[in-house]
Amino acid sequence: MSSATFFQLRDGVSLGILHVGGLLDPTGADVTHLLGQGRPVELTSPLRAHVSTVGRLQRYFHTSFDVPLAVSSLRQAIRERAPDDVQLVDVVGLGEKYSALNVTRVVECVDEHTSKYSTLDAEVRPDRVGWFKHFERLCIRAESVPPDAEIFLVARWLGIVVRDRFRALMLAEGCDGAVFDPVAVS
Repeated sequence: MSSATFFQLRDGVSLGILHVGGLLDPTGADVTHLLGQGRPVELTSPLRAHVSTVGRLQRYFHTSFDVPLAVSSLRQAIRERAPDDVQLVDVVGLGEKYSALNVTRVVECVDEHTSKYSTLDAEVRPDRVGWFKHFERLCIRAESVPPDAEIFLVARWLGIVVRDRFRALMLAEGCDGAVFDPVAVS
């Protein structure tokens, strides 16, 4: 068993917080769907946040389509800790500077024998048949995760997993809104 500790990173949705429905490029086109696919994208930055619910602003949260947004004060720390794992895209329109975290590293690491999950079928997403839909219990093979991977998408699911060091960095920066669910390792 590996001594590495991993966490699923998600946002803590709650009442009264600001919600961003999408991210718009300078022409006004919604480009949210281009992010969070595990690859870098060419975008004209900054993107403008389309606020769908006004409320309290958190330092970390997700858009309607699960694109993570973090306060820009995290930029330098993320660049130093995970330079090859995340593309940072400037976002304006929230009062203070934010960055979209386009996670570009994808790791094939699910231990399908010890995880409990359901998969997508052709009726739901014909383009993603066999992809993971939901995990009741996520268990990853730690030896499949490169030692320099700090934040990554789980292949065939696109859920975000972070290493304990990355979690510590976010907590030190006061990232309210970030939720870290422990991930089992085999």
